[in-house]
Amino acid sequence: MGRFLKGLKRGFQKVKKGVSRGIDNVKKGVKNAKKNIAKIGRLVIDAKAQFVNPIPQGEEARQFNKKLKGKTTAGKIWATIGEGSTRMFKNLQAPAKQIRAIDPLRNTGIGKAGFSPIGLAGDIVYGMPGAIGVIGQAISDPKQRKKIKDGDFDTISELALAPVALLEWDLEVVLLK
Repeated sequence: MGRFLKGLKRGFQKVKKGVSRGIDNVKKGVKNAKKNIAKIGRLVIDAKAQFVNPIPQGEEARQFNKKLKGKTTAGKIWATIGEGSTRMFKNLQAPAKQIRAIDPLRNTGIGKAGFSPIGLAGDIVYGMPGAIGVIGQAISDPKQRKKIKDGDFDTISELALAPVALLEWDLEVVLLK
């Protein structure tokens, strides 16, 4: 009977030890969650900077007005339309970039390969607007056109693969019907 009670006592001590370890892990997890939530909040605020104000303000407006001097009225209209469309196309790409920026797995091996679940989901959801933004920016942005003309590999590959996102979106719509 004594061995039985000692074994029972040892069993309860192990359970107690396991429960206390579990509670400690939960406490650590809560502390880490608080830190991660604060960190993600800062990242979201930083990521908002990726959105471009549709209307140039301050120094940007002064530089834009300097570019317009000496142009005809039609030239000013075209330049304004071009600048506005460039900004709009950049903003179409911003949500997917923002999701990738706040993805906690972006610096891991999976994230660098482009297979982080959060970043991948953002790319799938914002694939069509991002593709339209890439194509539109290549058309309207002179800096982007210069990169393409100079043979920048990243810009050219991004532009070449943008229509694939449009096809993927069409396939999803067909499959969901």
